[in-house]
Amino acid sequence: MRGDATGGRDRGMRQGDATGGRDRGMRQGDATGGCDRGTRQGDAGRGDAGRAAGGSLDAMTRIISGFAGSLVLKVPRSGTRPTSDRVREAIFSALDARDVLPGAHVVDLYAGSGALGLEAASRGASEVTLVERASGAAAICKANAALVRKVAPRGAEPEITIAAQAAQTFLDHTPGGFDVVFLDPPYDVGPSELGKALAALSRSLRPGAIVMVERSSRSPEPVWPSGIALDRRKDYGETTLWWASAADEDEDEDEDEDEDEGDRGNESEHGTDGAAPASAAAGESQPAEPFQSR
Repeated sequence: MRGDATGGRDRGMRQGDATGGRDRGMRQGDATGGCDRGTRQGDAGRGDAGRAAGGSLDAMTRIISGFAGSLVLKVPRSGTRPTSDRVREAIFSALDARDVLPGAHVVDLYAGSGALGLEAASRGASEVTLVERASGAAAICKANAALVRKVAPRGAEPEITIAAQAAQTFLDHTPGGFDVVFLDPPYDVGPSELGKALAALSRSLRPGAIVMVERSSRSPEPVWPSGIALDRRKDYGETTLWWASAADEDEDEDEDEDEDEGDRGNESEHGTDGAAPASAAAGESQPAEPFQSR
């Protein structure tokens, strides 16, 4: 009643003694609670190291498969929206099924941490370009790329380039020759800006190249320019993947030839500029036009 050992212990449980503090720490994030939170978020106790390197591992990501499988990648502290493991697995399962990554030139626009492009490098892409305009995120891309190259098989290290510039600037000046392109723009990139980037990208693709656009499921379908055709749409909760591909030049030429042949066929059937067919000009009898009284 007056604060004896029993009362003090009881009050301590309420006011935060060693036992009460530990209980509260589990809720608020002390050493024990923080470990629990780290386990849920996947940092495995590496948050301090990630922050010291300029990134954060509180929302870290990992390489899923390939020679760098399970490698932990740093993630910028803010301003990026890493693709979930589930969606990345779906993306690369689809690409592996088509066997397009080995030896490919891959571009990761709006790269963030570079996870998509570096996953492609781990699975066999020979050349990867990570495009990221934010200086902090570009630095994280560079650090992550170094980690991937460090564990690559000797003599088979992928060429990884960091382009610290806006996606549109990169596309307006690149020589092109891309086989696979990822576009996972931030939410503040609107449909018109994305459409402009796709239009510039269409001039930089190899025939048959694959284009993958990741957007919120609430966003409208991208505006596809001439030269890029939509293949399919896949939804994963709040995320939508738009799969498209570059038109083959041979197919375009065949379509043009078909159109030309169709035009010539129409001309031979109906004449040119409304003139009568050649048979009429040769004197074949034609039905008389009906007399119309005035």
